[in-house]
Amino acid sequence: AWLMLSDIVGTSVLTFSGVAQSLGWGLTVALLICLFPLSLYVSVCMARTRRLLAWEAAARRASPAGAPCATPPRAPLGSMGEVAGAAWAAPVGRGVGVVVYGYTWLGQSSYLLVLGLSLQQAFFS
Repeated sequence: AWLMLSDIVGTSVLTFSGVAQSLGWGLTVALLICLFPLSLYVSVCMARTRRLLAWEAAARRASPAGAPCATPPRAPLGSMGEVAGAAWAAPVGRGVGVVVYGYTWLGQSSYLLVLGLSLQQAFFS
């Protein structure tokens, strides 16, 4: 959830006014309205995939004969690394976690740049 939030409320929000100025407000609003169904569809697909992978992880912990799982999964799949670990293997999940959260950590540097520029303009302009 943290990764999705940082992507959605990321630097795109900080640059929205500049993009809207270059495209024009009419085209910007039209693109927002037209692309919303695609965004909603992708969100629904992501939620369904997470639910299916949680079910698959519970089924794998069931008895070797394939009997239904008597207890629910110990913990829900809460990150992309956990989803990858449930789908493939634990080392793959750890690798995906390192890549995803490393990318997010590096992406936060853009906020520091904007903060620095804002403080510079506030105090030294």
